[in-house]
Amino acid sequence: MAIVCIIDDDALIRKSLSSLLKSAGHIAAPFASGEDFLATGQPDAAACILLDLELKGVNGLEVQRKLLERGVAAPVVFISSHGDEESVERALEQGARAFLHKPFSSDEILELIEGFSTGTAS
Repeated sequence: MAIVCIIDDDALIRKSLSSLLKSAGHIAAPFASGEDFLATGQPDAAACILLDLELKGVNGLEVQRKLLERGVAAPVVFISSHGDEESVERALEQGARAFLHKPFSSDEILELIEGFSTGTAS
């Protein structure tokens, strides 16, 4: 059972992703802000981090940078409806494993997470 952290300021996104992950046998750990997430021990326990690009307060790219500084090895997948080319490129250059544009399919997100746990994700 993998712990998947969801950082998104949209409560509906957090709730729907949490339900999806739980139905697939994962533990969902939702957070409404990057600050809330970074203040916990969850970054080190996560098998995967689903991170919104546009967050209130500390944005997704800044959260990613702080995770890199801490040496957190969990794969980061950005989820956003605002991903311009520059932001997508920057996220991937900083080590994000994928960038999904909202809306994305349930199968797409589950396939990525399963790939990380089995070592088959790109």
